[in-house]
Amino acid sequence: MILVTLIGQGVTLLPLVRRLGLSDADPTDAEVRRAHEAMLAAGITRLDAFCSQESCPIAVYRLRDAMSDQLASLQDEDAMARAQALRRLSIAGDVRRAVYRAQTDALLTLRDQGVVNDRVHQELQLDLDRANIDLRAG
Repeated sequence: MILVTLIGQGVTLLPLVRRLGLSDADPTDAEVRRAHEAMLAAGITRLDAFCSQESCPIAVYRLRDAMSDQLASLQDEDAMARAQALRRLSIAGDVRRAVYRAQTDALLTLRDQGVVNDRVHQELQLDLDRANIDLRAG
């Protein structure tokens, strides 16, 4: 009898929560998401304004595309667009990590071969680490 009661409650609880519009999500998470959306939208708007006044290099357009993907990945309206944006971001992250590893390995090889000394190696590795700090956190 207890098992039947637990199963009955388990089956009806989720529809009841949805019907009441309740969520177990932390309200801070929603605030952070909205803030990220606003920041990305502002950045995209600024890039668009800048590039309408100046001739922008391809790298700026790639930055805009990446920011657009980040924005799309945060928005829930279109699940397919969100999934595609997340996939593009994942692939871009994988590529950036592979490039970072290749650059780190090349720098280490240069040091091991005596092409650069330890001080130069350390300085360049720190520059590389700073430029890729977001990759090391993920």
